[in-house]
Amino acid sequence: MRIWDVGQCWLIVVVLVSLFAACRHGHDRVLILNDFERDSNLNRLLWKCRTAYSLSEKHSTHGRACLKLTVYPSPYPGLHLLLKGEGRDWQGYQKLCLDLFNPGHDELRLCYRLDDRTNPPYADRANGLIMVKPGLNRIKLDLAALRTSGTARRLNWERMQSASFFFVSPQRPITLYVDFIRLQR
Repeated sequence: MRIWDVGQCWLIVVVLVSLFAACRHGHDRVLILNDFERDSNLNRLLWKCRTAYSLSEKHSTHGRACLKLTVYPSPYPGLHLLLKGEGRDWQGYQKLCLDLFNPGHDELRLCYRLDDRTNPPYADRANGLIMVKPGLNRIKLDLAALRTSGTARRLNWERMQSASFFFVSPQRPITLYVDFIRLQR
């Protein structure tokens, strides 16, 4: 039987504390805005006509469920995420990430809109386009590169209001699976 000396015990303690700190640090590197694991996650969405939301286990990339989004012909149907609590403070994060699964055969033009104010005009919000290929798409938007569309102002990352992902006047119903909307450092 081997007896450990005090130095060996301290070394083990230091290694365990370091591993715990590394795991904790890695956890702090991601802020989940919505992972669609529970029905209550649907309450953080702005519900609009001509858009259907439901939870699905099909095409989930994080956890067991994802959002099945089906939009119908109308001006701007899509996913409108209301930001509350700690989800409003994006300061210190570098990427807005989300996983999209396109079950169709055609590439889709999905627009995004990020607001740091309540319902700002087009020129005073960040707007852009995401091309969604058939199958799984792991989207990463570089927050440092985003500016408002008309004034080229940097967004106030401390007070984000909403994030929207939508289609412009689709001519037919479109289904898209969305999962793991998150911020990464």
